[in-house]
Amino acid sequence: MTEQEILQIARKRADAKLGFYIHLSVYVLVMILLFAINYLSAAHPWSLYPFLGWGLGVAIHGFVSVGVVGSGFREQLLQAEISKLKSQQSTNA
Repeated sequence: MTEQEILQIARKRADAKLGFYIHLSVYVLVMILLFAINYLSAAHPWSLYPFLGWGLGVAIHGFVSVGVVGSGFREQLLQAEISKLKSQQSTNA
């Protein structure tokens, strides 16, 4: 792998992680606001629904961008597709 390819992959991974951290930060801030509104205005804990729903989305985002299924899995799929396309190209030529 060349330096340029390594830099490109590193940037892509860093961008994915930064996107997750921004998503997580917005989630925390909005949830604090919703819990405060819910606490001040209603007896029914309706703020749990967006907390759980959006929380699942944040968890999946974190799992994909930072966790186990992250860039390593994506890179494996990408390499498999590149190999398939190269083999198709060589058989057509």
